[in-house]
Amino acid sequence: QKTSLSGGPREAPPADEVPPPPTRTLRVDQRIISRYAAISGDRNPIHVSSLGAKAFGFPKTIAHGMWSAAAVLQTVEGRIPEAVNYSIRFGKPIVLPATVNAYADAVGTGWDLSLKNPKKGYPHLTGTLR
Repeated sequence: QKTSLSGGPREAPPADEVPPPPTRTLRVDQRIISRYAAISGDRNPIHVSSLGAKAFGFPKTIAHGMWSAAAVLQTVEGRIPEAVNYSIRFGKPIVLPATVNAYADAVGTGWDLSLKNPKKGYPHLTGTLR
């Protein structure tokens, strides 16, 4: 059955956009997050316990948001002015173990930063340094 009322030719579906190559690729696993939990004191079960993560609706443990916010700064290490405003927004959680693509784009005297899923391109984190 036709689904178009016009009967005319349909437009081609948009081609999948290929994301640009990342500035850096980061690998994060439970060992890294457990060390972060011990250092930061944030031992929330969603970060350190598979059972705890499942109890809160996650398939496995997830990376700390603050770990992610710090990790993306590696892409601009040594190029951050002495005084900046750092603003971040969280997207989908990073389910462990994971590989994430880190992006850093210079914008004026600051940076646009992001961590994205390497296969599907959705953001785990977006941020700005100004």
